[in-house]
Amino acid sequence: MKNAISKNLIDLANLLDKPIYIVGGAVRDFLLGNKIQDIDLAGSMSPKEIAKQLKGTKFHITKTTEKLGTVRIVVNGETFEYTTFRKDSYDLLGGHTPIEVGFVDDIVIDSKRRDFTINAIYYDLLSDEFLDFNNGILDLKNKVLRTPKDPKQTFQEDALRILRVIRFAAELGFLVEEKTYEAAKEMLPGIKNISHERIQDEFNKIILADSKNNIKNAHVKGFLGLHKLGMLEYIFPEILSCIGVKQNPKFHKYKVFEHIIEVFKNSKPVLTERLAALLHDLGKANYKNQLNMSGHAKESVLYSKAFLERMKYSKAITNKVLIIVKTHMFDSNQQQTELERMHFIQENYKYIDDIISFKKADIKGKTDSIKLLNIPLEKTKKEMEKNKIPFEIKDLPVSGKDLIELSIEESKRTKALQSLLKETAKDYTLKNRANALEYIKNNFK
Repeated sequence: MKNAISKNLIDLANLLDKPIYIVGGAVRDFLLGNKIQDIDLAGSMSPKEIAKQLKGTKFHITKTTEKLGTVRIVVNGETFEYTTFRKDSYDLLGGHTPIEVGFVDDIVIDSKRRDFTINAIYYDLLSDEFLDFNNGILDLKNKVLRTPKDPKQTFQEDALRILRVIRFAAELGFLVEEKTYEAAKEMLPGIKNISHERIQDEFNKIILADSKNNIKNAHVKGFLGLHKLGMLEYIFPEILSCIGVKQNPKFHKYKVFEHIIEVFKNSKPVLTERLAALLHDLGKANYKNQLNMSGHAKESVLYSKAFLERMKYSKAITNKVLIIVKTHMFDSNQQQTELERMHFIQENYKYIDDIISFKKADIKGKTDSIKLLNIPLEKTKKEMEKNKIPFEIKDLPVSGKDLIELSIEESKRTKALQSLLKETAKDYTLKNRANALEYIKNNFK
């Protein structure tokens, strides 16, 4: 492993008078032949001892959390997090952060506090050897996820590990050992004591699992893994209402839940598109035994908004997902006029590429017809680009400053520019500045 890591780590180990080890994901990924990302370090020294021994060297301490025994070490633009060997005590309710930490000298005790055996393998920076006290290397070879100690205790201590076991199974293509799986299932209620922000972080990684190690459909395996385990009941109950809901066979191959999974499967590995895939048809649950579901998009927006806000997604992500959900039925029968499409593109230009991309995934999730993937909306956008039709107000040949000079009332200025933008879609002469100014004077003076 020495040849796969920074020389700065070897220098660090040589500076300290006690051994330090790489542990966790970096060791696991190296042994699997995957790309090493963040490097976590561990050892018996306290943060104060580390800081004292590194004083006056090229290594700098930028952050210390004494309670958890962690210290951030920075050198030449690289950052490493070091944690003192410890034994953790948790609230019986299953919160993520330990309520008490006891520092130890014993590396074996430290290994038992880790989530899974494959993440409890240590690499000695100086001896260039791996230390494995829980058969983690064997589990890597057998592609099995198992806990270093009793799995019920592991999941009771930190219920977020239940999401993590599903994530690792998806990202790595591993199976969860039976005893570990049954314990995860039994400890599910503990997830109620985990913050929505932490749940969201793991959920995001699961629905993007295929982009981690390029394992095809890993995101589908992960999401369905949550469903099979029973986790969706706690974190995404809205989607369960879609199970068993039939759709008009004239337009759909699948029932609603199966269609959602197919769209999700065919969506790009972009967080907002993946979320939209899972949320776009939630409103159809209100149309059981009805072939006409024409109002479902509006209702899906309401369910989507509730989910996104509950899970503490950012305003930017929420807004983009809601726009995709709201507009996903536009021109679904491909019978809108060219002008209607142009106006739609202008009104939604900020997200139009996301909308078009999602439409393709949605079509793949309902039919095998390749012909339907030739989306008119995409063709219209290309034509507008070719003819240099303004997409947004900032693309117009006139600006708010021009309207002030024309003495257009302040209350009319935004409306005037919006009207001009729409008119450029059918009257190409308005791309000319003089003609645009004349249009404003004739209609808003």
